[in-house]
Amino acid sequence: MVKVKKNIPAPAPFRIGIIVNGYNYFDISEYKDQFAELNNSHPAIKFILIGYVPEMDKFNLLESPNMEYTNPVSISHYFKHLKALKLNLLFIPLADSDLNISSENFNKFVEASILNIPVITKRQYPYSKLMRNQISGFIYEKTKFFINMVIEVYQSANREVLLTNCAITGHELVSKNIQYTENNVNRLINSFD
Repeated sequence: MVKVKKNIPAPAPFRIGIIVNGYNYFDISEYKDQFAELNNSHPAIKFILIGYVPEMDKFNLLESPNMEYTNPVSISHYFKHLKALKLNLLFIPLADSDLNISSENFNKFVEASILNIPVITKRQYPYSKLMRNQISGFIYEKTKFFINMVIEVYQSANREVLLTNCAITGHELVSKNIQYTENNVNRLINSFD
């Protein structure tokens, strides 16, 4: 009897977006070793640097093969671009710095949540006040635990349900507290067509 080898398809990429705004290259660089480790252990996990400008990168963020990037887009295309990336998660990297600890800026959480993209970030203000782990997003305690949280979500037996529930809860939180409605979101996405 001849055994037939079955071609098992590679797992679909698990896409984690990182919004690059010109001010957070250092924050992102704090995770470079973890990006490389994830690339070695879980090559299906891909990171997408959104709005990346190679000339501004003094940290060589693209050294890891699991990194991709998109160029910056105008605000008129931003939400449509973010939605078109079909991200599984949006990662908000936070280095331990006085600026991050004292910042009240939670725009990235709002942007992701209105598009039903769950967020992963460190338990740090203001996110620690907005999010509950595995309910409205994913929160890890310290930078060194980021990789564990990503793997936990990626390997979860009920990953799609978990991601969907976090996306819905995040979206409801933003809609309820920041006055976004489905109509507002659709206008943002399609406003410049």
